[in-house]
Formats: sequence, structure tokens, C-alpha cells
Amino acid sequence: MMRRCRGESSGGPCRGQQLHDRSLNIAGQVVANTEEHQSDRDQVAQQTVVRSGNGQKRRNCEDHPCCGTEHISKKAKCAKESDTADSSHSAKENELADEADNPFLRYMLPYQEWKKIPGLHVNEHVDYSKKAVSVVERCRSEFWQLYKHARVEEEKRVKKARAGGNTRVASRPDRVAESQMLRLGKCVNQQPILGHIPGIKVNDEFQLRSEALVVGLHRSPLAGIVWIPKSRATKTLPPVATSVVVGGMYEDDSDMGNSITYTGEGGNNLLGNRKQISHQTLTRGNEALAENWKLGIPVRLLKKNNDKKKVSKVVFRYDGLWDVVKYYKETGKEGYSVWKFQLERRPGQEPSKSKRVHYRMVNNFKGHWEGDQSFLICNDISRGLEALPIPVVNAVDSELAPSLLKSDVPKDTVLHGFQPIPFADYDFCYSATSRHAENVHLPPIPTLPPQYAGDPHVHIRDLNHGTLPYEMGEGGVPLLISPMSIVIECGPWCHCLKGRGCPQAVSQMGLRWKLQIFKTVRCGWGVRALESIPRGAFITTYHGDVVRREDVDNADSIDDTYFFDMCKRPDISDDNKELKKPEEVDVQYVVDGRSFGNFTRFVNHSCNPNLFVQPILSDHLDRKMPKICLFTMTRVAPGQELTYDYGMYYVQNKLHGKCHCGARHCVSRQLRG
Repeated sequence: MMRRCRGESSGGPCRGQQLHDRSLNIAGQVVANTEEHQSDRDQVAQQTVVRSGNGQKRRNCEDHPCCGTEHISKKAKCAKESDTADSSHSAKENELADEADNPFLRYMLPYQEWKKIPGLHVNEHVDYSKKAVSVVERCRSEFWQLYKHARVEEEKRVKKARAGGNTRVASRPDRVAESQMLRLGKCVNQQPILGHIPGIKVNDEFQLRSEALVVGLHRSPLAGIVWIPKSRATKTLPPVATSVVVGGMYEDDSDMGNSITYTGEGGNNLLGNRKQISHQTLTRGNEALAENWKLGIPVRLLKKNNDKKKVSKVVFRYDGLWDVVKYYKETGKEGYSVWKFQLERRPGQEPSKSKRVHYRMVNNFKGHWEGDQSFLICNDISRGLEALPIPVVNAVDSELAPSLLKSDVPKDTVLHGFQPIPFADYDFCYSATSRHAENVHLPPIPTLPPQYAGDPHVHIRDLNHGTLPYEMGEGGVPLLISPMSIVIECGPWCHCLKGRGCPQAVSQMGLRWKLQIFKTVRCGWGVRALESIPRGAFITTYHGDVVRREDVDNADSIDDTYFFDMCKRPDISDDNKELKKPEEVDVQYVVDGRSFGNFTRFVNHSCNPNLFVQPILSDHLDRKMPKICLFTMTRVAPGQELTYDYGMYYVQNKLHGKCHCGARHCVSRQLRG
């Protein structure tokens, strides 16, 4: 089975995707006095501006011959700033700003000034001894036991409150379990600790911030910066930060892997649109981070990543120790003054497994592409035929996608001096089903053996060689984890009480993921995800005209670009074992998506695809005429293009060996030798 050919109107070639354990002896507990702080954005400021005590403006000189220190500009200029901080805060800002400009301090940073402070210790090496690990693991186990009990009690409380008319009440079993752990004295590492926490190694995961709190990794359920106030520290130690969380809440942040521009705390509308609504001051957590820079004390850093398998759908991964190498003040994206801290990951640690964090994460991408009307060509190419609308965008030229007319274009769309570009020499009609040629007859509807009437899934299991094809994933999503020779689903003939909504009837449920058709630069039209899609998820069925193979083989002038063979997978045996060499398969029917079909015709080729092809039988049991479906072979991120492998035939005969998918192991490189 293969996609025999593939080419797109605009040019065919396809593009795919492609520190020891001793704690700091400080009386009292760490009080987290900060608001939530985290990270995103893609551009780091090229120049940094701070104001010294005498009112002169200073700019950062990255090319300074010493170490990238700052110098006073030749001609001081007035800066339009409207800080609301009082005079005492301003004085502290000026003092720390002058220290930040001191080349000597910057030069001394690598030598760690904190070592000159008597009695101060930083855990610069991971203590992963059996004793330390057991302390942390026991604490985490006790937390989750309390969490499970709290979850039941919270559900009862919320249900009762909502029955009484309080619709704003929320269930927070995490905070309940956290408070119980604190009250019972079961939390560990609750004294201020600088550097690594004993028993926790780099890349350890935590499902909840409360879980990270009870083991002492980040001792605040809300604050982005946890710091030791001066009043609770030794007389010789200024306020310093112990840990930070990066989670995409501040739009002025930027995560570049091993370097992060971290926006200070304060002034963020955390309960609204998450944007900056007031000026920041160099106090509290911001002042503490500045002192970390001065003393060379690292901070523990946790990154928040999406993970649908976790309780809260996110995971907090410990990313190790990071140094504050620079800090400065500038005007943020909303026009307010913000303090920024350049953090760099210490070398020599275990490689990070965290993903880069972006502002508001998934929502940021969706807002950009779904809300930007400038390049929107059509709100829904299916015109309501699919379960979800499929918008079309073109930011490359003025071509309309097949089946669209100028009248389909929204009024707000910028058409760049619209002149229609012919997309094909034939019409295309969108359809969410296939149609059959006159000489193609549908196979008979099967009959469920009477002995399976009570549980038709037993019969489905037998037909699939002893296993049901789909397993339930997070959120109740049926998943096909690996391809099979052919999948037999629970169909109407099974008389299943769940009907088309049966978890073993996945291909009959219709489109459930938000997708978008877009114009690529080199590969014509493509399809991308607008939301995260898990591995093994059903995407769609390849619809079109079902015709006999012999009819198209005998037609010399027919365009077979969009033909797809309807047959079992030749690389998998009937008992679903992978074959070393694909077998010959008798193909009697093909589905042609050239002039009739759905959005699947726009899915491009890649030698490193994220989709796999799966033949499926649902309405009948004729293995000579399965429908061709696409499933995800990996998790697909928002904005990622959907691709599958068309096969060597297509690359050699339609692309003449010149595939443009960009994959590392592209077959074109093999063909070139």
C-alpha cells in the first residue's frame, strides 16, 4: 500500500518537518513574597539601559574588550520613564544599577563572591545518596496519599457548594494536601537551601507545584521567585533568591534553551490577560536576583511544560542550577518598565530534558493564527461538512486553495493586490465522504454471529488477532499506538450500544483536532495542527473517488498524482508482525483525491513524517477495499505541519529524486549517493 503519487499546484515538491548537601544555617523560614513569574518571547534585548545615580544613561556594550561590561554613553540623553516607585526604592535601584556597571564585580563573578561570607554554603553538586533520595521519595509518597484523599473530599465540597448556587468555587486538592503536609510536619528541606536540594537530581519531574514545595525544591505554590528576605538572613547576607519557575506567564521573557531572559516580578495582570499593567521596582524578589548576580549565587530553576498525561496537564521539570549573569531595566512590550535578568545554565550538569517555554505556551500560537485575519482566505474550507471548521491562510502569495472562490475570502483579508493564480486545470469539490465509480460496488454488510450479540467487542478482538486495536489515552482519547496490517473496527453491523461513539469505532467519529490549511513557501499547500495532538491519534480518512485499479492503469492520460492504493499494509503481516521485506499486495481499488475529497489531499510528504497510514474496515469486512486513514506516530505540537511518507515511488517518479522535505535522512540524499 502506498500513495502512488503526490504533487501540489504551486510546485509540487514537498516540505515536511521535519553542588555537597549542607543547608544554609539561617533562622526562620523562607517567605515567598512574590507574584508569579515565568518566561517566553523570542527576542533578547540587544541594548540594555539603566540609570545611574547622577542621572546619566548607560548602555550595555556587548563588545567590551574585558567582559561585556557597561559604559557611560558619550552624550547622556533623557529617558522617558514614569516609574511609580518611591524615592527609597529609586535609591536602591540606582545603587544596584551602579554595581551592575562595575567591571570589577563582573570580572569577579566567576570567582563566586559568596565564598567570602563566613558560614555560607551553596550545594553546587548533586547529593543523590540513597539516604537523601529516600527522604524525598517518602515525602512525595505521603503527599500523594493525602492528595488522593483530598481529591475525594474536595469533589464533595465543590458539588455541595454548587448545589447551593456558588458556581465560582473550585477544587484544589493540591493545596489541601500541601497544607496538611505542613501542619503535620511531614515536609522536608524547609530550611533555606542554596543550590541543589539533597535527593533531587536534574530533570526530576513534579506534577504539581505543591509537590515541589513539600520537598523544598520551590517553596511557594504561586510565586515565581522564592527568596530569603534580609530580615530572616544573617546580618552579613543581603536578600538572595533560591529558586525560580519559568512557565510562560510574562510576555517579555525569552527562553533560548541554555539562556533565559527572565522578567522580574510585579505589575503583571495574573488574574486577567497576563499582560504587564504597571511598572516594576527593584525590590523583593527582583532585588534578591540582583544580589544573586553580585555574589555569584546560582538559583534552582524549574520549567513548566505541557503534559496531558499528568494530573494538572503540565509537568514541572527541575532544570538544575542557573547563574544570573546580567540584569537591567527597560520598557516592556506593554510600555511599562520591567526588570530583566539574564540567566545562563551552569555547564557540567546533566543535559536538560525540558522544552523551551513560550509566552502562554499553546494559547500564544492559537491566538496568533486563529485571531489574525490578515491572511485568512477562508474560515472553513469544508463549509460545515467536517465536525470542526478548517480555516485556510496564505501569507505567501495570492493563490486561493482548491475549491475556493474570491467570494469565500473574508472582507478583512489582505490580498496583496489580488490576482488569482490558477491552482489546477480541474475543479475540486470538497467532500467528507468518498464516492464510488459506477462499476465499483460496495461489499455486503456483514452479520454479527449470534454468540457475540451480548458483547460484539469479543468478535472485534478475534478479528484483530486477539487484541482490540485502540487503547484509551489521557482524557478518554482512543489511540492506535502502532500500525497494524489492517484494523477492523466496531461498525454499525455490530449493533453496539455506543454506536459511532464507540471507542473501537475511531475512524467513524469525524475530525476532533483543530487543524489549518496553509500555504508553504516551497511545497504548495500544507496542513498543520492548531493544538497539541497525542501520539496514536486519528486524524482523518483519505476521501475521494473510489475506482478500479485496472481502469486507471489502462488510461494513458490520467493524472495519478492524488491516487492512493486501497489495500493492507505490505510491511506488516496479517498477525501484525513487522516484515523485513514488504510483500506484494494485490491492489484492486484506488482512491483518487484529485477533484473530489477532503483536506487530506493537502497533507505533504516527509522522509521523517509524524503521521502513519492505516487501512481500516468498519462498514464491511472486504480486505480488498479498506479505507485509508492517517494517525499520528509522534506527539504533534501546535503549529507543526502534518506529514506522512509517500514512498520511494513518488520521490523517484514525480520528484525525479529531488525531495525537499528537509529531513536529516531524506531519500534524495541517498539517491544522490
